[in-house]
Amino acid sequence: MSEVATEIAGAYAEVGGARAYYESAGAGRPFLCVHSAGSDGRLFRHTLPAMAAAGYRAIAVDLPGHGRSFPLGWELTESLHVFGDWVIELADVLGLEQPVIAGCSVGGNIAIDVAAHHSDRIAAAIAFAGGAHTPTFSGAGARIDPHVFNWETISETMASSVVRPDATPEQVQEIQWLHKSSSGRQYAADLVGWESQDVRDRLADVRVPLMLATGSGDYFLPPAIVEATAAAVEGAVFVSFEGLGHYPMWEDPETVNAAMLEFLRAAGVN
Repeated sequence: MSEVATEIAGAYAEVGGARAYYESAGAGRPFLCVHSAGSDGRLFRHTLPAMAAAGYRAIAVDLPGHGRSFPLGWELTESLHVFGDWVIELADVLGLEQPVIAGCSVGGNIAIDVAAHHSDRIAAAIAFAGGAHTPTFSGAGARIDPHVFNWETISETMASSVVRPDATPEQVQEIQWLHKSSSGRQYAADLVGWESQDVRDRLADVRVPLMLATGSGDYFLPPAIVEATAAAVEGAVFVSFEGLGHYPMWEDPETVNAAMLEFLRAAGVN
């Protein structure tokens, strides 16, 4: 993977009554990244330098209960809408005006939720492996019980099974680690949110440029679900990345970063 040399700085902020961790690079219009279920902001480590080099202030946040961010009220969060409102509150705390919101998987759903409820607060939204309604992982609530089974083993298997088939051993090890180093119970709660979220009745309220993208090899989320969301939003752009899986911007940063920048330039968001 090609990397752009730049400094990434970590910091904390108090958001929603909880201590939140985020990393940032560059200066310019904010480009706020939201990670997948059970992961953290490190999922966007290839995105931050590239977007910073393109003139954005690129930020990757750890959602409450993930990575270095503490949970809201020391409880699990099962609602992606709650996470979406929290992302907007984070933007307020950090003074981010009209940010681009980019998310992957659960983060993609959150980006869509933010666009549907807060279009006046953002400049554009990008959702990788996300949709308005994604009922593709049933029974996640049962996995919240820490005594049921070894969640770490499941995390390893699930994460590595949906990346590009030619992923290097180093990539497989990294994606596994990212998905087993946060709270396993919050990971399960994320999937409850993934299964239950439904903002299809709010898609008419999306009034910002929206890019929806999927990998052709992502069996977690059938392309039809993503395409249906794109079809319901006027002007939405749908992109399918051939040979990639559930984490396109992590699996092939060069290709996907270029696609994001092309979308933003075409939309006049810079």
